[in-house]
Amino acid sequence: MLVALMLSSCGGGSGGKEGGTLHGTYATPAELDPAVAYTAEALTAMYNTYLPLLTYAHANGDAGTEVVPALAQSLPEISKDGKTYTLTLRKGLKYSDGTPVKASDFAASMERMFQLPTVGIQFYTDIVGAEKFLETKRGGISGIETDDRTGRIVIRLTRPRGTFSNELALLYSAVLPGDTPVKNMTNDPPPATGPYAIVKAEPSGWSYERNPQWAKANGRLMPDLPDGHVDKIDIAVVRNKATSVNEVERGTSEWMQSTVPADLYNKVKDKFEGSQFRVEHPINLYYFWMNTSQAPFDDPEVRQAVNYAVDSAALERIYSGSLVAAHQILPEGMPGHQPFDLYPHD
Repeated sequence: MLVALMLSSCGGGSGGKEGGTLHGTYATPAELDPAVAYTAEALTAMYNTYLPLLTYAHANGDAGTEVVPALAQSLPEISKDGKTYTLTLRKGLKYSDGTPVKASDFAASMERMFQLPTVGIQFYTDIVGAEKFLETKRGGISGIETDDRTGRIVIRLTRPRGTFSNELALLYSAVLPGDTPVKNMTNDPPPATGPYAIVKAEPSGWSYERNPQWAKANGRLMPDLPDGHVDKIDIAVVRNKATSVNEVERGTSEWMQSTVPADLYNKVKDKFEGSQFRVEHPINLYYFWMNTSQAPFDDPEVRQAVNYAVDSAALERIYSGSLVAAHQILPEGMPGHQPFDLYPHD
């Protein structure tokens, strides 16, 4: 389990005050189309731009696992058989270009996702008609019914799916204008519904400005979602993490999305903790996998031997304490996690 590190500068840019421009760095470019994005970089980059009907609470730790309404007025009404979800779009929402958000945009956005090469499809194939649409790319997804006049959205599933509310909160299902082209829009990001809009996108970086419609209507309609503090954000892609650390120390950038390199971790922590450095514990897990269909890993005892052979304490030392042994497949903070060691080093 990786310890997320946030390194930020007190000088330059916004200086911790309201307004101004935040300068930040990413180690890699990010996909800036919610339908195709799946990396941590991309999810971070669009967290405050494109909103689904539901979203996760904008909070740290366990509080951030709660599903809350976003573009929808409330959490879905679920039928007794668990197969029908009914939601209503908030009235008066607009995209950053001033276009009204319509209930039918949700159906169009889902159909667009099913026409793109994206891993997000797997979360929504239980919608009635989704598998057929995936195959034919014609006729729409019959299990999604919308009414633009009332804002009502009805989603019918082929079987109960206990995680479906969570999946409606994933970025893949973010609502985009109904006429958004069916192609990866990373280089020309669509209009946004969140507090920020992406106004420039290049391989070397991208920029945000406040969404003008957030102040006029969207923010008032979604008061539980934060506005943000700065007026503009400029992101540069800096592949060398040590360089990103140096830029923050010099004040040429105020924030880095990537983790502090292990060989600099203790130095940075000792110097900047409490001022420009913060340690957070995200609910995530890093793992390696073994191909159980081929020798030698088709033998359970071989797989057990590999698990026993991993020296977690040594890995923690190598990563200077920024990697914490989990000893199981559920990270701390996830329901079901138990603090036991399945395979103590032997």
